[in-house]
Amino acid sequence: MNFTYEIPNINDPHVCADWIEFYVILTGLDMAKTEFQDFIENTQGLDSDEVDLGILDSVWQELEYREFLYGSNSPFRVNRSLVSSNIQSWTEVPYQVMCLIFSLEGNDHTPDYTPSQSGSLFEKIIEAATASFFQGKAFIFGYPNETLKSFSERLEHIEFSRPLHPDLNDGGLDVLSTGPFNDSRPNELSILIQCAAGRNWITKIDDLNIDEWNTRLDFTVVPTKGFAVPIVMKPRDIFKRSKRMGLLLDRPRIYKTLKLVDCSSIQIEIEGWCDSRLKQLIA
Repeated sequence: MNFTYEIPNINDPHVCADWIEFYVILTGLDMAKTEFQDFIENTQGLDSDEVDLGILDSVWQELEYREFLYGSNSPFRVNRSLVSSNIQSWTEVPYQVMCLIFSLEGNDHTPDYTPSQSGSLFEKIIEAATASFFQGKAFIFGYPNETLKSFSERLEHIEFSRPLHPDLNDGGLDVLSTGPFNDSRPNELSILIQCAAGRNWITKIDDLNIDEWNTRLDFTVVPTKGFAVPIVMKPRDIFKRSKRMGLLLDRPRIYKTLKLVDCSSIQIEIEGWCDSRLKQLIA
């Protein structure tokens, strides 16, 4: 593969770490710290003594931290100054590639997909991930093509109470998941999840209000709130925003849950989206 995609922000260690993840998964090639330094020199027109070595160290520290977050089935491994892929082909993990593209590029309009269409595919990833994580069922709220009443009819032991106010649109709800016992008794956990595939995720943290949803649907057990993003959320953001966003589903958690389950039901759609975006980004 002729990898021509440039780093969107070469001064941000988190963006650089995203780029290296993207590179090794797509190409299957290793990335050495010295090679990455050469890349910075060439793209920035710098001499070797002008490169900020602190940035390089920060990028590698971030990659080591991410390898820990991804767990025993991490998509890459860091061996001192070398990053290598653990994936034979990116088509094994198209959801990971989609998340990386969202993280690097955001969710903007593209020639083949609107932000709404791309966001809907991200919701399918979260639907599969939460069903796996909760060992239960997950449902996408199909607003505006589905009313809350018709949505509730797909749920078990969660009854419709009253419709959403028109000003609330979907009320921040993208995916509702239940579990983990699945014994047909009206006493299951429920999590209501807001998905945010774009760069403006911070503005969506407060969209989903659990107290409001308790007046719209009749839950037998008080539900909890979740927030799904394709990025690797920084520890300081988690610390600052956990009470507002609820349970976090970021890229490492999404990856770990989906790596262990059959994703064939969404594989073709996600691969198609990735193929389209890759042709635009690295052609």
